Amino acid sequence: MGILRRVVPLLALALAAAVASPAERRFVVTSLGLSTLSIDGGRAQGVSTGDRLRVVAGEKTIAELEVVSVAERWSSCRPISRTRPIRTGDVVVPVSPASPPAAV
Repeated sequence: MGILRRVVPLLALALAAAVASPAERRFVVTSLGLSTLSIDGGRAQGVSTGDRLRVVAGEKTIAELEVVSVAERWSSCRPISRTRPIRTGDVVVPVSPASPPAAV
């Protein structure tokens, strides 16, 4: 029981730090439409209409997205540029100021 008293507060701090860092947010493409796609992040995760996001594979940018509609737990995005087709399950991260745009 003593170890739990020491570990639980540390885990809570680590979780709070992870949630507080918007640059570390990661989402997943959940569905594809003709001109938009959906991701598993919404208002509750800090996503807003007009946000720019990147679809990534490792360190490589696959596509850049603009959020066009936001619900509590999902968002709809339109691709602005892409280097390959976007697939369900692709990882999506917020655009950082130093992120280069994807080629068209």
